[in-house]
Amino acid sequence: MYIDFETLLLNMDYVNLLCYLAIKIPLLDHELIISKYSSILDAFYDTILENVKSGHSDGLIPERYTESKKKLEKLTLEADRHTLEKFIRESEYVRTVDEVSQRMPFEDALKQIYQNNKSLDEEKQAWLKYIDFEMKSKNEPQRARLLFERALISLDSDLHFWLEYVEFIQRVLKDNALVRAKFESKRTLIINTAPSQDPKRMNDLVELLLENALFEEEQS
Repeated sequence: MYIDFETLLLNMDYVNLLCYLAIKIPLLDHELIISKYSSILDAFYDTILENVKSGHSDGLIPERYTESKKKLEKLTLEADRHTLEKFIRESEYVRTVDEVSQRMPFEDALKQIYQNNKSLDEEKQAWLKYIDFEMKSKNEPQRARLLFERALISLDSDLHFWLEYVEFIQRVLKDNALVRAKFESKRTLIINTAPSQDPKRMNDLVELLLENALFEEEQS
């Protein structure tokens, strides 16, 4: 974990920020993250405070985290160790727990599918519902992208699902370079791994080449 690496270097103001940002992300292992942060505060709070006062890690922190850094530094300087953790638990972590709880029905549905050896089509429908939730209810395209990539671990042979992912990259993420890279890698995969006389391989390859051509025609 990157937090452990920065802890070894004693960049503790940066570690403080990394923990703060991680706590705000709705991950399934959120309890481990808040527990780790509490342990870090117990062991290194004085070092964190000294680092904040001296601007120890200012040059390490990416610009996009500047506002979060300022907010956290203000909290750290104004509160003691227990008040800081209490504030983060009550203001940020509560929201994270709520966000995770909204996603658990989808995670549980997928778990049931795996445990009961349900069909790939049932798994696909469960993933699509989850992705739809992230896009329509939460407007979280990057989380939707992660769900597509998780789903493709078992659904990579489903070309139509794969094409939905590529269309998502094009229409939502607007990353045409990534679309081209995906088409190239998929074409190579089909050619190199499927038996040459496999009818499904030939159908998939033809459909893939047609979709790739249509994509390129749209860009011209």
